[in-house]
Amino acid sequence: MAAGQAIRRPRWQFRLRSLLLFVTVACLWLGWLGHEFDLRRRERFADALQPIILQEISSLGNHEWAGEYYCGDGMGYNLSLTMAPKSGYLFEARGCGGRYGRNYGPVTASKGRLRLAFRLPVERQRLSTIADQLIQVPWGSRRYLIPPKEMLEFCNAINAGTEPRTDIHGLHLLRYGDEAKAVQGLPIVPDEFKDYLLARPIEAEIIEVRERTENSTLVVLNRGKIHGLLPGMELHVIAPDEPLASVNVTKVDDGGCEATITSFFDDAPAPEPRWILSTRRAW
Repeated sequence: MAAGQAIRRPRWQFRLRSLLLFVTVACLWLGWLGHEFDLRRRERFADALQPIILQEISSLGNHEWAGEYYCGDGMGYNLSLTMAPKSGYLFEARGCGGRYGRNYGPVTASKGRLRLAFRLPVERQRLSTIADQLIQVPWGSRRYLIPPKEMLEFCNAINAGTEPRTDIHGLHLLRYGDEAKAVQGLPIVPDEFKDYLLARPIEAEIIEVRERTENSTLVVLNRGKIHGLLPGMELHVIAPDEPLASVNVTKVDDGGCEATITSFFDDAPAPEPRWILSTRRAW
């Protein structure tokens, strides 16, 4: 009898393990199925959200930040953000291949910043998503929304003259219709970025070429902190006429600075002393 029990015990153990494995797989499958069902439900909600937000926007009048925002080139890169206090926001990224990313959720406003909660998983966005925090930047009657990591880039665009733009297409989120509004002076930015906005362009001359690596060249300029230059500022080659290069200030002393010039093409001319750079684009 004991011997028979010893023979049958492994069979029961095998059946028990098989049952546990089946239950585990079934639970995982049901969990995945429930997750996918919930995502599809959220996607259907996002499909119906745009008119709800637009209706709230139309009832608010001249709200501090509610509205439709856009940035892009009109072709392969297009970001739209529609938002209102009660209905929340809907974000979409579109291009030549259709919709690349989308999200929605509530909006919380506090001290000049908007915080976005994500209702769709960010990891599922194929190519593009939106920052979970945006800084409100008023410029006269215009309204921009700038992610904190792009604030320096926005200041450089103002210094370069690409902002304020007169067309809806551009690199920074601007409320629809505001591109037609004239502005004076400078926008209101956080205190730590105020020194990056220039009342007038700064011109500098290359006085030394130090190091070249592939398309990148380290140069020394004859303008520095006392002239208004700061690390992270962008300049543009204006003489000779070489628009296909970017110049980034990397190190600043009182009377001079170091900058890195990156050419966009291999056959671009190498930077030389006496080249003239400016924070303002020549075109």
